[in-house]
Amino acid sequence: MAVRRNFVGSLPGSGILCFLCQRSTTLTKAHIPPKCTGNRAGKVVRMRPYIEDGVIRQDSPKDGGLWLKTLCQPCNEIASRYDDAHGDFVREITRIDRLRAAQFKLPRSSGGVPAVPIAPGRVARSVLHGLVALTPSMRLVHEAFLDDLLVDDEVRLPPGLQLRVARVNDVRCRISSAYWMQQVLGRRQYYDVFAEICFYPFIWVLCGMPTPSLGQSLIDYEGWGNATDWARYSISATRSDLRDVLDRLPFTVHPTWRDRNNWMDLMSNDSSLVLEGNIRV
Repeated sequence: MAVRRNFVGSLPGSGILCFLCQRSTTLTKAHIPPKCTGNRAGKVVRMRPYIEDGVIRQDSPKDGGLWLKTLCQPCNEIASRYDDAHGDFVREITRIDRLRAAQFKLPRSSGGVPAVPIAPGRVARSVLHGLVALTPSMRLVHEAFLDDLLVDDEVRLPPGLQLRVARVNDVRCRISSAYWMQQVLGRRQYYDVFAEICFYPFIWVLCGMPTPSLGQSLIDYEGWGNATDWARYSISATRSDLRDVLDRLPFTVHPTWRDRNNWMDLMSNDSSLVLEGNIRV
């Protein structure tokens, strides 16, 4: 008899409604992040984390990238309109990484923001579609925001929500929703996100405003870039300088990859979606 594992988080069940439109139950694979960023079969394996004897482990890896069946075909097609810009942005950043590794002399950057082109409105829409595909309850509290994502007009994040971004340099990857962590040893700080996409070369999170009573937000303490306003850019703005739309882009390490003895996790196994993986190099 197979041992029942205590998985961290859940996977979408059958018969659920599309996370974006909340109309269709005929759902398709939503690759998060999109395949053009490198999240594809032969390149990325996915695993579900579980707890055994008080230790977090991972089940057997499966090829095919990180994906969940949470969007219907029409909503998936809307998201795919902006994925090429997302892929172009990732390729520009990885090109900079290769040049830096080869010790090429690059233009000086402020706050870690390199001189690369970006289509901010398109990239933000691609990222937001992925984050929404991880968040089953988003329409219950931010219906107007999701309606905006279904059309090509200006998109505004609801008051109190932020889109933040930082750099990661790790073969490990992770997507999840509704995850909260508190550092209980050392500096008093917390990590609280509605959804996250951690996949080289970026970690993107949809989060709320800081809560001082809990300590200092890890995101604010490390000074992650604030891309909240990117969604307001027209989709016709296809080539901006990243330095003009972002003040900071620091490197970070996901809290779950730090000393776990210093952190306490809080999540709902029934409603939080968690999937991890490794990028083959």
